[in-house]
Amino acid sequence: MCFIIALVTYTVGLSIYLKITGIYAVATITESTATFDGIDFKYTFLYESKEYFGVFTGLSGHKIGDKYFVSFAENNPNYNLLLYDEAVPDCLKDSFNSYWPKIPNCTNDKR
Repeated sequence: MCFIIALVTYTVGLSIYLKITGIYAVATITESTATFDGIDFKYTFLYESKEYFGVFTGLSGHKIGDKYFVSFAENNPNYNLLLYDEAVPDCLKDSFNSYWPKIPNCTNDKR
């Protein structure tokens, strides 16, 4: 039980931190593995031509190749959080190695 509370606290804290200080990029789901808790989805994204990754656990509704925004700490992109409820619009799906100070729409300029 303590582990679950600690995990929720960490995730909420990371989410708040990244909403305040994070930047955004396009992430792609690259793998899925069934686990006891659901499905672990691995995702990757580029920042300054370097690839980073993360994992989130979900139940379903995501598939390999889906693209979502990821928020990450500019000084350490290993601290990242996939925004699996923020699908990337078609006009930005090819925006690899682009990043923004807020979630972009199709009219925002790439950084």
